[in-house]
Amino acid sequence: MVLSPEQQDLFNQRREKVAALRQGGVDPYPSSFERTTTSTALAATYASLCQGESTQDGVKVAGRLMAMRNSGLFLDLHDDWGKIQVFCKPP
Repeated sequence: MVLSPEQQDLFNQRREKVAALRQGGVDPYPSSFERTTTSTALAATYASLCQGESTQDGVKVAGRLMAMRNSGLFLDLHDDWGKIQVFCKPP
């Protein structure tokens, strides 16, 4: 397959990013991911939180990103059990 100059530039950039991640000790293509909860369990656990209330809890969820709104501030993540909306707070 022959790449256009633009495609080749993009390919080279991606290759450099992967190399930088590996040099930093990060596996860019991990073979596994340990989920700590599901969307349904997460919703049930935190259903009692009031609007604007937060916790310092950390969880790992896995699913398919199905929607992104407001420049990525709100994400809809779907897994086999349901959907959660994620708010990404800007730095």
